[in-house]
Amino acid sequence: MDTYRIRHTDFNTVSVTYQESLWMPEHDARKVYDSLLADEDTEDLFNGSLVRVRNMETVDDRLWLTLEDTDYFSHVATRDAADYTKVERADPLSTGIRLVTADDKMVLGERHQTEHGQGAFQIPAGYVTPPENPEDWDAYLRDEACREAVEELNVPKRTYEDTLEPIQVLEATTYQPMLMYDATTTETADAVAELWGAMPDENREFSSLAFLPADDPGAAARGDQELHYAELAADGDVSFWTVRESLPLRPQARCAVDTYR
Repeated sequence: MDTYRIRHTDFNTVSVTYQESLWMPEHDARKVYDSLLADEDTEDLFNGSLVRVRNMETVDDRLWLTLEDTDYFSHVATRDAADYTKVERADPLSTGIRLVTADDKMVLGERHQTEHGQGAFQIPAGYVTPPENPEDWDAYLRDEACREAVEELNVPKRTYEDTLEPIQVLEATTYQPMLMYDATTTETADAVAELWGAMPDENREFSSLAFLPADDPGAAARGDQELHYAELAADGDVSFWTVRESLPLRPQARCAVDTYR
């Protein structure tokens, strides 16, 4: 499943109206939500607070978001119902970072130990959680995007934060709006792989990395051009190899590849 749609682009600043209300599903979706709470098999699952996109629009070069609180189970209860309208879905906001290395390689990671998208490649991305003191949302959302690259790739924020720019809002088929950023790190592809390989095993969300040539990442993703892989060997060292094969991509990664330059 690699379907996506771009909702907004051509902006460079994000402003937020934050409504301190909690959105919960209703009717049939509420029954699903309550069953998740009652199910012993899901009692250990994450059900933390998320930020719901109530409305969004672009005015001049500014993206305006209207946000409110929701939670993960509300998203689970509404994400797969194709006939639900906007007001019936949780639509939690996530941030993603399209990171390019100093030697012009786009970084994607293979998802594992995840509910959706296992075995497919994705950009570093994750849900936005409500801030304790939401004063400067533009800076906060930038920090959220950087946090994903730190947590999922172990690449220091200082190596790319000065290049970070918001580029677009997209939605996947699961109606999860993502605010995507572009950034270029001063680390090479090999250095990024070594940083990722140095992470503790329990913190590693990507099982392997793919580095696509930034001059034509789409050709590499289709298998028409060589790409580089990095994977942990049995001895714990990072191994590298070059292949020409198509990559299974999550919708957000597909968008990142399709729309680059």
